[in-house]
Amino acid sequence: MTAAPTLPSHRLSVVVPLYNEADNVAPLVERVHAALADYGFPWELVLVDDGSSDETADRAAAAARQYGRHVRLVELTRNFKQTA
Repeated sequence: MTAAPTLPSHRLSVVVPLYNEADNVAPLVERVHAALADYGFPWELVLVDDGSSDETADRAAAAARQYGRHVRLVELTRNFKQTA
């Protein structure tokens, strides 16, 4: 009898585009962390600031510092909109 194949390790990346969403960053990150608390594999939350003119990038950076390596921030230099 042969052993059952093992599942390969995998990663989950949750990518969230943000544009002028400063007030929503903290609740979003908190809820994603709560939803994935029992997920048994490596995961990350990638927050993409699409050139916001408010404090979205600052609050996303604060969330990344608070939650650690699970939260990553990508800051675009200008608003590229959905198409890009």
